[in-house]
Amino acid sequence: MNAEIVNIVAMTNLYHKIDLKDVYGLAPANHAYFKLDNGYNAKHFKRVVWLYKNVKLAFFKSGKILCFGAKTVNQAKTILKKIYDALIFNGFIINTPFNFKVVNIVAKVSLKRYVNLENLALKLDKCIYEPEQYAGLIYKRGKATFLIFANGEAIITGLKSENEIEAYVNELIKIIDSIETSEVKCLV
Repeated sequence: MNAEIVNIVAMTNLYHKIDLKDVYGLAPANHAYFKLDNGYNAKHFKRVVWLYKNVKLAFFKSGKILCFGAKTVNQAKTILKKIYDALIFNGFIINTPFNFKVVNIVAKVSLKRYVNLENLALKLDKCIYEPEQYAGLIYKRGKATFLIFANGEAIITGLKSENEIEAYVNELIKIIDSIETSEVKCLV
């Protein structure tokens, strides 16, 4: 199996509010921030976004910091820890120990075969297949959600650990194999 992690979303929580205007002023030169009008308006200032080593960090008033775009859990944790340390150094953190949580892992995998999505849609529970709307079949299995395409490519999302990817993909392959095998027996 050759799964490639596309994105890891992780977070840390400071458990106290932060002033986004101050965080914005602290940001490195490659930052961006999002607001609804041309002037600073605290009611509409939703988040501050920094770009750090090709990873985006979103700071929220609530004290939550999300990390998007990391390729490994360790990379996400290391970057969030560096940001946490910078916030301590600049007086933004009040008696809060560093905490880290993986929110979502998105991986791309090749099933190394073409998949008959129509047959799969007929046999699977908890799936959505509307080819007029979307080229892939959406299949929910446990914590994971798969986006399966006819060319044998699949996206898996909803997991919290890199170790879970292989088990869920192997389970999906077994399910597809059993459906394809039952189809062959019916034709004979």
